[in-house]
Amino acid sequence: MDLSKKIEILFERYLQNKCTPDELEFLYEYFEAAENETIIKQLILAEIASPQFINSDSVTPETKRKLEKILKKMINDIC
Repeated sequence: MDLSKKIEILFERYLQNKCTPDELEFLYEYFEAAENETIIKQLILAEIASPQFINSDSVTPETKRKLEKILKKMINDIC
């Protein structure tokens, strides 16, 4: 399995609160490395743009507005 796929899987596990302590440590170290910024932004962008996230009852309207603003900035930064 290549590294980007492993990170994608760990990120999903992280979002579901299913990471082991070792997986969390690996993920945090990966997130801290500057060269990984683009991949991290893409993972976050995909998550907050997903219908499951946007339509979640646990996300307040204010949070949705803030995330939409972040999403727009991230899209501009990536493109």
